[in-house]
Amino acid sequence: MKIRIEALSTDTAERIRRERRDDLGNQDLPVVVADDQPGFPCRHCPRDAEIGDEMILFTHAPLPARGAYWSAGPVFVHAAGCPRYAEVDRLPELVLGRLLSIRAYDRRQRIVEGELVQGADAMPLVTSLLARPEVDHLLVHFARLGCYAFRVDRA
Repeated sequence: MKIRIEALSTDTAERIRRERRDDLGNQDLPVVVADDQPGFPCRHCPRDAEIGDEMILFTHAPLPARGAYWSAGPVFVHAAGCPRYAEVDRLPELVLGRLLSIRAYDRRQRIVEGELVQGADAMPLVTSLLARPEVDHLLVHFARLGCYAFRVDRA
């Protein structure tokens, strides 16, 4: 089975850069300078920021409809722009050294399953969850801080 990583859309990243306002109404979004590595992971490329990179911090909700499993949290995007992640069948390198929370959702945006896994060992779990017929997509979070990373779909 082929998988596709759905990083933050370019439309959303560009709107955040241009308007400095997120979907939850937060305005005058802060620009922070990355001062540690790894850290400050961009949700559009997705890569950890280099020390000195300017990053916009904003609130993002990966599920579109507000329901029982809806949540929003802090994420970063490069202030200067970056290319959107477009790999198929490959998880971004920034997950390799991190503990991940992988949550499987059905078409009604209800959680079917949730697992913790080291990023370097995540691909077999990703493919086995997506092989289940009731699973529509996965949301991946950085488990230690709980921040959203990206969505995974069947390609």
